[in-house]
Amino acid sequence: MNKAVLLIMLAALPLLIGTSHAYTYSNININASITQNSSLFSIYTVDYSITYYNNSNSINISLPSGSYGFSVLSPNNISVKEFYSCQIFASNSGCETYQLSGVSNGEKIRILYYYKEHFNSNNQTFDSEFGFIPPTYVDSASIYITLPSGSLIPVNVSYPLTPQIIVSNGKTSLYWRLYNVTYYVYNGMYPEFTFGFKYQKAISAPYSLPSYAYFIIVIAILAAAYLVFRMRRGRKRPLTAKARRHNPLIDVLSTEEKKLLGLLSRKDFVTQKEVVEKSGFSKAKVSKIVSKLLKYKLIKIRPDGKFNKIKRT
Repeated sequence: MNKAVLLIMLAALPLLIGTSHAYTYSNININASITQNSSLFSIYTVDYSITYYNNSNSINISLPSGSYGFSVLSPNNISVKEFYSCQIFASNSGCETYQLSGVSNGEKIRILYYYKEHFNSNNQTFDSEFGFIPPTYVDSASIYITLPSGSLIPVNVSYPLTPQIIVSNGKTSLYWRLYNVTYYVYNGMYPEFTFGFKYQKAISAPYSLPSYAYFIIVIAILAAAYLVFRMRRGRKRPLTAKARRHNPLIDVLSTEEKKLLGLLSRKDFVTQKEVVEKSGFSKAKVSKIVSKLLKYKLIKIRPDGKFNKIKRT
């Protein structure tokens, strides 16, 4: 009897060993870069990839609350919809959950999303709390976060696992590597892994200029405005005699009126009879044009016996 039981156990042992190694755990790689868009907030750009192993063809991806711009970069056959069950996760700040369908076993999924972090004016730092919830059993997870260019080395890293700090080409990066991140349930909820840290920018904090700096800026602006005024004034040239003599009312005269005006001299008076002869106009037309030119003060008239003499002004 004992021999029979032993033989059965020996026969089953290879099967049990094969089963224990047949299941492959998923792997997660997260590359996040932080860009400082202003002195008051920064933007995370998160490139999140998971090599997924599971029997199900769907997976739930949970992101920090306030995330936006979620998209699947690859593969193209995956459909996405919002999944409203974030309350089952042990997240202090809430989360955004999306359900991905059409996932193949062993397939690498790559997603992209963004979220904003704010400047803490009390301690003059950016208080960053990067978190994620593993969507399945994970053999290893790599988290790589690059801080904005010129950032000082971060302080107060709150996660128990101390990151590796990498400084290269003026940029500071944090690197974590986790193993056996299990997707277990604790008190009816799934865990969230949070990486908290604070970092400072090498630039001045918002509104930190000394009071005298504003006075210097105002003086510089006034000086620049004065120089521009002087340069423009120096470029002005005096009007020529011809420009001073030009009357803008000439521009509204008709062709015939301009012709008659052009026959007149500014030096000598001529009789209206001579103007009729030179212009070829009738006496009535010349009288009408002369009246208009006189009204516009473009000519002068001097009585001379029975005739008027005319001169251009």
